[in-house]
Amino acid sequence: GSIKRVAVTSSEAPNVVETLATGLDSPASPVAVDGRVYFRAGYGLYSIPLDGGAVEVVLGERSGLSIGALALASDGNHLFFSRSSGIARASRDGREVVDLYPSSTAYALAVDDGRIFWADSASVYTATK
Repeated sequence: GSIKRVAVTSSEAPNVVETLATGLDSPASPVAVDGRVYFRAGYGLYSIPLDGGAVEVVLGERSGLSIGALALASDGNHLFFSRSSGIARASRDGREVVDLYPSSTAYALAVDDGRIFWADSASVYTATK
């Protein structure tokens, strides 16, 4: 899989598609924060600069991320994601990981100033972050 960027120039000109990274294991759930794109690939969480550059590992393959749960969200300070132990929060560099709520697999995540929202296959939940 790959991460691509589309440069929209104007409504008359064709849009230019640029490849930022290739060779990724099923990348999904991109989230843009402060000039970087964070995304899930395989069992890991990665980032790449929006203007291109090297892919960086945020959380490696042994971090407990579930391949089936691709949910990822950010409040600008932290990344929120689903892993085998439930809903977790990590610093954007991946150094600080906190399990927040035990949960079944979350397929969607969203955050606002004070709350986190997630959905599994049957329900939608909300809690303080």
